[in-house]
Amino acid sequence: MADRLRAREWPHNNRCVLCRTTEETGIHLFADCRFVKRIWGAISTWAMVEGLHPTAWQPFQSVEEWGTMIGRRPSNDTQGLRTLIILVIWEIWLERNARIFKHKETACPALISKIKDHASCWMAAGAKRLSALLA
Repeated sequence: MADRLRAREWPHNNRCVLCRTTEETGIHLFADCRFVKRIWGAISTWAMVEGLHPTAWQPFQSVEEWGTMIGRRPSNDTQGLRTLIILVIWEIWLERNARIFKHKETACPALISKIKDHASCWMAAGAKRLSALLA
């Protein structure tokens, strides 16, 4: 992330490649970016997990604090919730890297569909807890 590259004095673009308006930090990339908030909101609605929606989040100071907060939300299946969180974070990271290294962009609705498709693939591959969460 740009904040870490800056600390190491490596050349980089410090703007978030998803929203292009704010400096990229870990907190911004996974939680504060307006592009990412749309993803979390849509996945929250789809999975029927209110705690994943940005409007349900309490203030946080770090990525670790945010991750702990959303992973502890009431859910019928905590492990399934954590699996879904990992999937969403992974897809956000892949989208970020595709924009930086391949100069390819996926629109937010298409990325949300991709996350849902990958969740279905994970469930077909045996992610039982994720299946229980999304049942």
